[in-house]
Amino acid sequence: MTKVDAVANFFIVATKLNEDEDSITNLRLNKLLYFAQAWYVALKDRPLFSEPIEAWTFGPVVRSIYNKYSDLVKSPIANADVDFNLSELSEEELDVLFAVMAEYGQYSTSKLVDMSHEKGGAWEKVYVENMKNVIPIETIQQDFVGKSLRTFEDSTSAASAEDYHNAAGTLVLPADWKDKLDIVYG
Repeated sequence: MTKVDAVANFFIVATKLNEDEDSITNLRLNKLLYFAQAWYVALKDRPLFSEPIEAWTFGPVVRSIYNKYSDLVKSPIANADVDFNLSELSEEELDVLFAVMAEYGQYSTSKLVDMSHEKGGAWEKVYVENMKNVIPIETIQQDFVGKSLRTFEDSTSAASAEDYHNAAGTLVLPADWKDKLDIVYG
């Protein structure tokens, strides 16, 4: 399984565990992947995954993930891959992913699309109608480095991935993960 597949599976599982979230569609998943990549590269100075992100009409898209779920059209993604295990992601990666889910999971899919189309943002800088241009990782990083990182700094210190282990010591995503992070957002 590639790193982008593991990250996508994380968001599928996280959404399914929280019934208050919008269902996860291909469109929503691709926006969450974009924000995860953006914040990871802004915070860690290296990409979370190697697959390129392209500027499509409805925002940033990871082509391999789009293709994987394209047959669903607008239907929700039912399940994560059967071979997915959270241990495929490091604790450092999970810290950022938990924070991204806590921050962006609260928004509707249409709001995520709007947020990814931010005026002067990375998507807008490379988007050309009817083309699927790659958004350079440096452009994404520059777009997010100057933004407030309060949410991510606070959530990573308040709810480290170390807090999410089952009795066997395996990293798991708890059903109440969002409640634990609500302490940060009070």
